[in-house]
Amino acid sequence: MPQIHPPVHLCLRGSHDEATVRSALRAVLSAAHLLGLAAGTHLRHLRAQKDALTLLQARLEEAELRARLAWETAELLRDRFAKIPERHRPHFTPAQRFRVLEIRSLLARNARETARLFRLCTKTVLN
Repeated sequence: MPQIHPPVHLCLRGSHDEATVRSALRAVLSAAHLLGLAAGTHLRHLRAQKDALTLLQARLEEAELRARLAWETAELLRDRFAKIPERHRPHFTPAQRFRVLEIRSLLARNARETARLFRLCTKTVLN
């Protein structure tokens, strides 16, 4: 799973005024945008090749990027749901509960890891 880093303003040393923090955040967002453009350009270049192996490499790299972003999204949502008391969280439908068990099996996760990922009680997953 990807490593989540602290926000930029937590990484700045010393005291800084609001304009400095805003500039640092804008620089980080610009860098992320440029990284996205570079990744897209790289994938487009690979797809433009006539070689089947290169096309497969492009598809693999895109799939890996999407998977990393999906895991990071899941972690962000999990952390957000963690702030809601357990009794006030929305419940899964029976179909969703079955899907949770399918995902657990597919990823070969134990009940504790699955419960952590979906913000459930371990006993709920075991039942």
